[in-house]
Amino acid sequence: MPNASCEINAYGDEEEIWEYLVELSPNEEIAAGIMGFFYRESRLKADAVAGWDVRVKGICESFAKEVDDGMEREEFIDRVQAFGGYGLGQWVSHDYVGSLYDYIKDHDCSIADVSAQCAFAVESILENGLLWSELLDCNTAIQCGRRIGLKYDGTTAEGAEAIAGFSDYYWRMMKDD
Repeated sequence: MPNASCEINAYGDEEEIWEYLVELSPNEEIAAGIMGFFYRESRLKADAVAGWDVRVKGICESFAKEVDDGMEREEFIDRVQAFGGYGLGQWVSHDYVGSLYDYIKDHDCSIADVSAQCAFAVESILENGLLWSELLDCNTAIQCGRRIGLKYDGTTAEGAEAIAGFSDYYWRMMKDD
């Protein structure tokens, strides 16, 4: 199982997130698929609340601080669902948000921790055995991104294509480094 290193960095740079995902994933195509998903959802901002770019300045930081200071699980779930998503993956369903909260608390990390959210994403994708099996059969980052979009994120076909495009971009960009 993936393990969080609790780096406590809410706005990870591309290389840092890539390194975490490559370490946690069996191949770079899956890492790129997850990276494309994160970029589409949050622009790689681990403390992102949905719509953070048009909300009150500082809302991301203040919400993360409230959670880290002891916000209860059900309040966290309710507030995230009211926002419309949280974190790198903009998780919003009751199950994902609750599992994210539990994962963070179990690993004694900040809710806005980049490495913990990367590890959570890989773990929660691993738990979907059918999706994980399909990802292992993919030959390209585009295929991985598309499957993550459709079968993990639950987005539309257009959203999945956006994730696939971002996945391909990151796979190509990081391969050149």
